[in-house]
Parts: sequence; structure tokens; C-alpha cells
Amino acid sequence: MKVHVAVKVQLWFIVGVKKIQLEREECRGQKMFQSNYKPIDSRNWQGRVDSETNFDAFRWHQWIKPIDLMDKNLQPYKGKLGFAFIGFCCHEGVKLNKVEVEPLTDL
Repeated sequence: MKVHVAVKVQLWFIVGVKKIQLEREECRGQKMFQSNYKPIDSRNWQGRVDSETNFDAFRWHQWIKPIDLMDKNLQPYKGKLGFAFIGFCCHEGVKLNKVEVEPLTDL
């Protein structure tokens, strides 16, 4: 009986410590997200408009709806199909393609 109780306590302790570690990591992740996240500037999503009524002729910039992930009123998408593009304000992908890059400017 004593061994059984000791094992339970030890398991609880391990699970408890792991939970605390995960909560700390989540908190660090949130702080890092909050300090580095920058909502998209909608002015960067523009281009040629072939039609404003014919959905088949729409361009990407006409379909994309930017969202601010820090918006407290943001609700989950309830449509039939929902997905998101997540990008990073960096040149790493461009560097990987061996293309010369200019320094980032604050857009």
C-alpha cells in the first residue's frame, strides 16, 4: 500500500512538473508572439482588378481578407472551407532561393 501511494505521488509530481513546464513555455511563446507579431498592412495586398463581380476573374488580392491575430473579437471561421496563409516579415525564404535581398524596411 505504501509503495502504491508513493508511485501515485511520484507520477502526480512528474505530471505536475511537466504541466508547469508546458505552461511556462506557452507563456514564453505568447510573450515572444506579442513582442514580434505585426499585423499585415492591407496596402501591400493590391493589384490589377479584372472584375469586381465575376468571381472567376478575381485576383488573389481580391480574395484575401487580412486578419489581426491580436484582435480580441476575432472569431473562428464558420464557413465550409477556411485556411490561412501565415507569413514572416523576413528575407530567409528569399535567401534560400539565392536571390539578392534588400534590407527590410518598416512597411
